[in-house]
Order: sequence, then structure tokens, then C-alpha cells
Amino acid sequence: MLSSNAMSESFHPTRLLALLDRTRSSFWFLPLCLNLLAIIAGIAFPAIDEALKLGEIESLSWMHSTTESARGILAALAGALITETTMIFSVTMVTLSLTTSQFGSRLLRSFIENNISQLALGMFLGTSIYCLLVLNTIRDVKDSEFVPHLSVAVALLITVCDHILFLYFMHQVATSIQAQVVAHSVACDLNAAIEKLYPLRFGHSQDPEHEETPAPVDFDLQTYIRSQIRGEIYSQHEGYLQMIDSEGMMTMCQREKILLILKIKPGDFLVKGQRLAEVYSKEILALEKLQKFLNSYLITGNRRTPRQDTECAILELVEVAVRALSPGINDPFTAVTCIDYLGANLGRLAQRKPVDERRFDESKTLRLIAPTHDFGHMLSAGYDQIRLYGRENPVIITRLATHLLRIVQESIDPVHAPAISHQADQLLQTAQTYFAMPSDQQHLEKLIKDIHADLKRSH
Repeated sequence: MLSSNAMSESFHPTRLLALLDRTRSSFWFLPLCLNLLAIIAGIAFPAIDEALKLGEIESLSWMHSTTESARGILAALAGALITETTMIFSVTMVTLSLTTSQFGSRLLRSFIENNISQLALGMFLGTSIYCLLVLNTIRDVKDSEFVPHLSVAVALLITVCDHILFLYFMHQVATSIQAQVVAHSVACDLNAAIEKLYPLRFGHSQDPEHEETPAPVDFDLQTYIRSQIRGEIYSQHEGYLQMIDSEGMMTMCQREKILLILKIKPGDFLVKGQRLAEVYSKEILALEKLQKFLNSYLITGNRRTPRQDTECAILELVEVAVRALSPGINDPFTAVTCIDYLGANLGRLAQRKPVDERRFDESKTLRLIAPTHDFGHMLSAGYDQIRLYGRENPVIITRLATHLLRIVQESIDPVHAPAISHQADQLLQTAQTYFAMPSDQQHLEKLIKDIHADLKRSH
């Protein structure tokens, strides 16, 4: 039976990371926080002014102003900042429109998560709100005259900072829409995903931070589950699986003494009623409660994210390359840049140990099997579409083969050999079918021979 305190333990760091990702990919959170901070400052600083009576301190005479000048300054600043906010918003929308048309809507993620745009919107809107709140506190009645000298000085100082930020914002916008910058940004996401999901290199000792209970050498899954009671768990969600809280699942499996075999992985599209997992136990299973609890560990959304999905970042790079190769854009140089970043990251991935899908507890009892994308799958995701759309361009196919040769030289695991050999054969067949110049075919054939020779030598 599922323990009574199970649902109270369902919140784990994975959910916090998912919330952080969704917050970063929204335009409202950071500007809203800055606007709330501006409201607090617009109330607090005039109160400090009134409490300290700064107008009576001679040493701060450089800060003093009259009611008329304070009103004029604050009104001018509020109006100018609102105008600049409109300009920032317009530039941001134009940038997003250009990004969508040139690189695809999926690449909007990297632009929306750009904190500079959100910071600029929040700062300019917040400063204008601050100026209006301070402006409202100025009094020129004879018996109750009040000029918030410190608040006006702070408004001027923040405005100077805003304009420095505006200059940096324009620089950022001008550089962020360049194809090389877009490719580099996506490649950084891919590299971060590889470092996180495949932390261990071949030939390196086990990192204590990632050390897990080793699997029994003679473990046989089929023999293990033969004597167990079997059940199935189905999806209550619909959308792309963005993250799996595997630590929470592992804790649940240990507590309930069950084996959970997942049939899904991050990046899959879930449909309500789809089979998610098989569960095995020596006792009668409370499937309804287990289903509700397991679904709480799955985080879905309307798009894929690279947090636990390495293939997502690979496909984003591929999309930039494929769009660059389309007849409407016809920009092979951008495609070559994407291939270079893709090849570098796939080579880095070839040096990493594959993640064991099996998770054992301290007593070496199998508790969780969570499938992951293997190297061959990700190599195919990176190469197939670019090879298809660039099949008539010898520069593109040759570049793919060049990086494939480097991947062979960096790969250590013999398991990678079939996938690499398959891609090499596909490139050769493409060249023999579509290359018009014999010299281009001969050059590619030499590269493919080198790839196969290195595969035989190293594996």
C-alpha cells in the first residue's frame, strides 16, 4: 500500500528547476519583480526623506531642489522613460519576429530567456513608476511644504544607469540576431546538457558526486521479474515530457519496495492514457495511487527543453542548419557553422560513458529502469536531416564527413562503431548519387575510407 505521507514528499529539486526554466522563459517575471521593487522604493525613499529632513542639512545642499524643479525633473523623466520603454518593446518584438522567420520559432527560447531584454523592460518601467510615485509626494502648501531631495537624486542616478543599460541592450540586440551567435548559444545549451547528463569520461575514475550503487555482475532482469506481480501505469498528462524527477521516483520505489520500468524518456510526447511504466512487486499493487503519484514526478509542457533532453539542443542546431540550406535563405556558411558546433559536441559526447539505465538501492536491489537516448540515436538526429537537405552541396556533405572522422578519433567505446559506420555509408551513398563533380566524390570517398580504417584500428 502507498504510505500516507507519500504525497507530502512529492516536491523535489527537479520541480524547482522546472519552475525556474518556465520563469526564465517568460517576459513577465523579472519586469514584474523590478516594478514591485520600484513601488516599494517609491514609497520608502520619500518616507526616508521626510524622516531625515535632508533639506535642513547644509552639507547636502548640492542635493537640494525646489518644488517646481523637482516636479519638472520627475515629470520629464517619467515621460522620457515611458517613451524609451515603448522603443525597447518595439525592438524586442522586431527581433523576435526576425528570429522566428529566419531561425524558427523553437529558437525563440534562447531569445526570451535573454535576461538583458527583460531587465531593460523592467528597469525602464520601474523607474517611470518610481518617478510618478515620488512626484505624488511633493507638496508646496505653505504650512506643509515637502520636497523629497534624496528621492529626486535617486531618480536621476537610476536614470543614468537605465541609459547605460539601454546602450548595452542595443548592442545585445544587434549581436544576438547574428547566425553565429545563435548557433553558439544553442551549442552552449547542448554542451551544458552533455556535462550534466553524461558527466563521466572514459578512462576517468568515478566522480564521488555521481557515484551510485554498482550493479550486481550476475544480475538477470528476466529472472528477477518472473516471480513478481506485474502492473501497468498510464499517463494523466498530454504534452512534451520535459523533465523526470528520477530521485523522487527512486525514493518512492525504495519505500514501496517495487521495481519501476519506465517506457518513456525526456523529449517524448505523452498522450493521456499512454502506457508510462511497468511496475513489479512481491505484494499486491495499489495501481491507482501509484499512477497518481508517478504522474506527479513527470513535468510536461508545450515544447521540449534541453534540461534533461540532449536531443532537443541537437535538433535546435539542426533546425538552424536546415533553414540556412533552404532555397529561400540559401546560406551554406551558417549551415557549416552549425555543423562545426554539432560535430564538436558529438565528439565530446563520444568521450562520455553511457548512463546506466538501471538504478539499484543500497542493498543492490533493482528499483528503477529509466531509458535514455544512446549515442547512435543522437548522432542520427544530428546528421540525417542536414545530410538530406544538403545532399547536393559537396561542402556540406564533406564537412559532415570531416567531423565524423574526428568523432571516430575521439570515440573510445566500441558500441559507437555501428552508428558511425552507418552514417559514413549514408554520406558516401549521398555523394555517389548527387555529386556532379568526380573530384568531389573522390575527396569524400577518401574521407570515408579513413573513417572505416580508423574504426577498424580503434575498435
